Amino acid sequence: MTDRSDLSGAAVSETDPSLRKVTQEEFDRQIRFHAEYLKKRRGGVRANFKMADLSRINMTGKNLSEIDFTGSKLVGCTMNNVLAKAAIFFCADLTSVRMVNARMARCDFRGVRLRKALLDGSAMLECDLRDGILLAAHRGEITTVLSEDGPSAQMNEIKARSADLSGSKLSSSFVVHADLSDSVMRRVKFIRADLTKANLTGSNLEGADLSEANLEGATLHGAVLSHAILNSTNLKGAELVGAILDEVDLSMATNLGEANLAKRLDQLDETLREGLDSHVEWIKSGGKAGKRLDLSKVDLSGEDLSNLNLSGAIFRFAIMKNVNFSKTALVMSDLTFADVRRADFSHGDLRGVSMSRVTATEAKFVATNMTPVPIAGSTIGYWPAQLDRARLDTTDFQGAEIEAVNMEGASLKKADLRGANMMKAILIDAVMEGCDTRGAQMQGVDIRGVIGLGASD
Repeated sequence: MTDRSDLSGAAVSETDPSLRKVTQEEFDRQIRFHAEYLKKRRGGVRANFKMADLSRINMTGKNLSEIDFTGSKLVGCTMNNVLAKAAIFFCADLTSVRMVNARMARCDFRGVRLRKALLDGSAMLECDLRDGILLAAHRGEITTVLSEDGPSAQMNEIKARSADLSGSKLSSSFVVHADLSDSVMRRVKFIRADLTKANLTGSNLEGADLSEANLEGATLHGAVLSHAILNSTNLKGAELVGAILDEVDLSMATNLGEANLAKRLDQLDETLREGLDSHVEWIKSGGKAGKRLDLSKVDLSGEDLSNLNLSGAIFRFAIMKNVNFSKTALVMSDLTFADVRRADFSHGDLRGVSMSRVTATEAKFVATNMTPVPIAGSTIGYWPAQLDRARLDTTDFQGAEIEAVNMEGASLKKADLRGANMMKAILIDAVMEGCDTRGAQMQGVDIRGVIGLGASD
């Protein structure tokens, strides 16, 4: 094996004379030798694209592990499904790169430019995306290379939906206007990072260090921030309603008073009892009297709302941990993004309910009716319950009627589905590891992309 790169006859980049231009043919040739190098076979040569212009090269499915791309230009490259372990992208320009479903681990991305990059579904585990600056010697003087944007990693306007950045370091990075919805960023170092107006909806930031980070105007609906560190974190205008904030010390953050948080019951214009009575009148009169109950963005934790008719009520982004909803009617109610952990919906009427993106860990839905609601005069005929992208881990659905329910992208790890009627349910891309489905009726269930489906022993 040899660690070298054949630079003979290299062309000069038209866009940057300091970089050698690499063609698709040369790239493919070096990757073939590099594959042999990784397998430790005779004749293998480690690829080296340091200070090269690889703009718009197609790298789909290639193994880029251990390759050095320091200071290189990869603008507009297609890198879908690439594998890269311990690769070096120090101060590289990956602007507008398409990197869907890539698998990267322990890569050096310091000072990288990833503006407008598409990283959906990619894993960048334990990668270093902190600031960095490339230096070069010229006539005895030390000068910076590719430094017009400063030393910080640039991730402005990226799309990294459902990506996994667990254990990575993004301190001092610029992640402005980025879409990181549903991404996994456990234990990520975001110290002094600029996340202004970033979309972190449904993301997992458990244990993340956001010290001195700027979250002004960021959206964190349904985000998990348990055990996160928010020392001197700017929360001005941040949307924290619906976020999971267990074991988080918000008092250490700045501009907390200007963040959007759930209200307490005593902050409402009317008491809970008055609101419930008015809602009953609204139902009985067909909407002509009373008022529809709207407790969106309100903290109702621990309340007893059992044996009530709350059909059509609105609980969007509400905090309802440990609420007793047993034998309560919630037909066509809206609980989108609600936190209903350990809530009890047993024997309730939840036909056509909207529970998209709820966090319902350890909740009880025993013998609950969640079948579709017929819609008179409608072309669709019926309205199914919506639990798409819901967190339903260790939830109890024993004997529940969940026919045709939409659970696309939901997490049902270790859920109890024994004896449940799941016929025609939509489980596309759901996570069902450790589920107990003994005795469940699953005729016509859409299980495309399901992870870990199988009955418990």
